[in-house]
Amino acid sequence: MGRRHGRGARGARRARRGDQRRARLRALSVPRLEALSLKRTPTDAKGSPGERRDEDAGRRAAAGTPPGHRHRRTRRRRGVGPAAPWPHPQAEARLQPELVERRHDGGRVPLEPGRVGCGPVVHRRRPGPPVQATHEGRVTPRWRHERFGAIVALDEPPLLAHVDQELAQDLGIPPSPLWKEPPREALEAPEEAHLTLTRRCNLTCTHCYQDSSPRTADDDLTLAEWLLRLDALARARVFHVAIGGGEALTRPDLLDIAAAARERDITPNLTTNGTLVTEEFARRAAALFGQINVSIDALPPVRVFGTDKATAGMRAASILVRAGARVGVNVVVARQNFDAIAPVVAWAAATGLVEVELLRLKPTGRARVRYLEERLTRAQRERLFPLALELASRHGIPVKLDCSAAPFIACHAPDAERLERFEVAGCIGSLSLLGVDERGRTSGCSFYPASTDDVLDLARGWDGSPAYAPFRDYVRTAEEPCRSCPYLRSCRGGCRAVALFLTGRGEAPDPECPRVEDHCARA
Repeated sequence: MGRRHGRGARGARRARRGDQRRARLRALSVPRLEALSLKRTPTDAKGSPGERRDEDAGRRAAAGTPPGHRHRRTRRRRGVGPAAPWPHPQAEARLQPELVERRHDGGRVPLEPGRVGCGPVVHRRRPGPPVQATHEGRVTPRWRHERFGAIVALDEPPLLAHVDQELAQDLGIPPSPLWKEPPREALEAPEEAHLTLTRRCNLTCTHCYQDSSPRTADDDLTLAEWLLRLDALARARVFHVAIGGGEALTRPDLLDIAAAARERDITPNLTTNGTLVTEEFARRAAALFGQINVSIDALPPVRVFGTDKATAGMRAASILVRAGARVGVNVVVARQNFDAIAPVVAWAAATGLVEVELLRLKPTGRARVRYLEERLTRAQRERLFPLALELASRHGIPVKLDCSAAPFIACHAPDAERLERFEVAGCIGSLSLLGVDERGRTSGCSFYPASTDDVLDLARGWDGSPAYAPFRDYVRTAEEPCRSCPYLRSCRGGCRAVALFLTGRGEAPDPECPRVEDHCARA
């Protein structure tokens, strides 16, 4: 009897949490941005004081989400890497933590596929001056059907939400035949595509995952060819493209490509080393890119990875912030710069950047040469997650870990259910993420070898390409110790690129996972 009552109480708590999340999404707004809800009743629009207090409490609780996610994201934000696309708790709306500080005014705006016009919106950020909403100061609600319901996206405030079928209909999204299909892990199309516009770069960093240099062969796609690839991504209703290289600013048509993505209702984001950023570029880029991340691996006078790019990167970040861009910083984390992470985070917070993303060194491109010497020690791997939490708390800035760092969270034996609640997700290659190289060839991840499939064939290849098998089949075919690991669904076996390099098999468990290391030592 007691246990039945306990389950009922837990169920009631889950239901209340679900109601609060649904209420937050229905009431989403910032100054001069109305909520997304289409079918709100007068009671819904007004709400009782108790209901408003519940929503406020839910927003405050959401602010305690641990660092991580992209997306991204990225992330965005919420754990490691973007959220796994399936399974979704009933009535769950997944919100980026940037929404926590937004105030709600109870309005609404029609939610339609494509662009919907609204007034200019001020993006609130502390510290630093207010930043105007990008791309002509307009807000662009977008959505796409999925088997579980739909994905809803906004540029301002940053939002990528997975909503169930009931909430999708509450938002005015019509039912879809997809809703009768059985659930699966992979989305119907990527949420985000990573575009390598070029392998040419003005630097020769030793940790480059593309083996880029000023002398790299110029076999990149032309502007016209990239526009065709953007058309293919737009037909698939991809929400974001992450543009990089090489160094994307070596292409004189970079801003044309970004503008073309905007015209197709795809949000472009950019990663740059910052050395080629000018005041004029920053002014134009701020109106196009959703976010610009500058790569800075240590602050002067520390010199790492064979280059001294930090001063230029810091200058570029400051220029971009003054121009009104949303700016973050990427830090490739390796053995030699592990102790340099803290100063970078402190500088980023003081400069008004929106996030810091810690990227695990990958054994691809030129980084393969010295990877065994440069990779993190076990002690550093185990220290990375606590360090990210500590720095985020100390400096008041999100500190994210990329999806390949999921094993470094799991090694601390956290509560598995809590990881899913906070959307800690490992490798999402070919589930919601797609890599596209400088010749248009696709891969499950931009760190994994490209296939022969062209993104022009995305509508056919997304479901049928065998190149995605190491990513999509991992949970089903996992070897020990992953097979019996309680974190299998959230971690997904670590990094496929690391596994491929160290074992020769992309489907193998990540050998640098502390749990895998211990298992191999016992074998």
